[in-house]
Amino acid sequence: MPVTCYVQMDALDRLIHDDDTTLFLIKEALKQEYKVYAYTPEDLSLNGQKLSAYGGALSYSKEAGWYQEKKEVLDFEKADILLVRQEPPFNMNYITNTYLLDFLPKKCIVINKPTALRNLPEKIIPHYFKEYLPPTLISSNLKDQEAFLQKYKEIVIKPLYLFGGKAVERLSAKKQLLEYLLKYNKESTPLILQKFLSSIEIDGDKRLVFINGKLEGYYQRRPAKGTFLTNFYKKPTVEKCELTKKETDISKAVACFLKEKKIYFAGVDIVENYILEINTTCTASLPTIKKLYGASLEKIFWKGVREYMPSSESV
Repeated sequence: MPVTCYVQMDALDRLIHDDDTTLFLIKEALKQEYKVYAYTPEDLSLNGQKLSAYGGALSYSKEAGWYQEKKEVLDFEKADILLVRQEPPFNMNYITNTYLLDFLPKKCIVINKPTALRNLPEKIIPHYFKEYLPPTLISSNLKDQEAFLQKYKEIVIKPLYLFGGKAVERLSAKKQLLEYLLKYNKESTPLILQKFLSSIEIDGDKRLVFINGKLEGYYQRRPAKGTFLTNFYKKPTVEKCELTKKETDISKAVACFLKEKKIYFAGVDIVENYILEINTTCTASLPTIKKLYGASLEKIFWKGVREYMPSSESV
C-alpha cells in the first residue's frame, strides 16, 4: 500500500520554493509515490483524544510548480509518517502543538519527536557539550548580562527562541546593551549572550547535517559583506569544505547525542571548534549540499525512515 505522509509546515506562499528543504524532501517523497498531505500548525486540533488537522494533498510538476488540493479533515489514523517542519518562533503556540502531537497514533513515525523538540531547544542543546560550548550566558538578569559583557568586552546577543538571525546584534558597550533591551526585550524574557568569535567575520561557520544519527553532509558559510551572520536569510556565500580532526570529534559526540535523544534530523553550526546551535525544528541545507556536492541526502532521509516502518516508536 502507498505510504501516507502528513507534513506540519508553513504555508506554501511563505516558502522560497527553489531552496526550501521541506519541499525538497516532499518532492522526493512524491517521486517515491508517497501520498503527501500538508497542513499549517494553526490547523491542528485535538477533540477529546482524537487528533486531526485541516489540510490538503500536495503535488508538484515542473510546468505548474507546487499545488495543494482543496483542504479537508485529515485523520491521523491514516498517517504512516508525520514531518514536523514549521519554522520557529519557539513560543507557546509551538510548544502547545507538541503537546497535541503526543496524542498521535502509536503507529505513526514522527520526525522530529515532539518531546525532543520541546525539551531540547536549539540554542540550549549546546550546553550538553561542555567541552564545545563557547562562553555563554542565558539570563534575563541585567546585572548578570552587564557582568558578562564587561568580562568578554565584545559579545553577540540574541533572543533565545527566534530564528534566521532575527534581532541578533554585536555589542561592546553597556549603552548598546540597554538600547537593545529597550528595543527588543521589553518583557525581560531570557536572552542568550555569547562571546563574539572573531573568526566568523572571515571564515564564517560550518553547517553539519545529521540524518538518523549519522553525519551525512557539511559545508562552509561565509557572511555577506556588512554582516557577521551566516543565516540563510542573510545570503551568505556557501562552499565545499573539509572537517578538521577537532570538528570530526565534535561530529561524533553530536551523533551519539542525537541517537540517544532520538532526534532523526538535525543541523549543527560550528565556529572555532564551538557548537553554536543544533537546529532540530526545521533543519535546512539539503538543497545546498545537493548543489555543492551532488549528494542525494533526500534519498538517504527517506531510506532511513523506511527502516523504521512499521514501527511503534517515533524516530
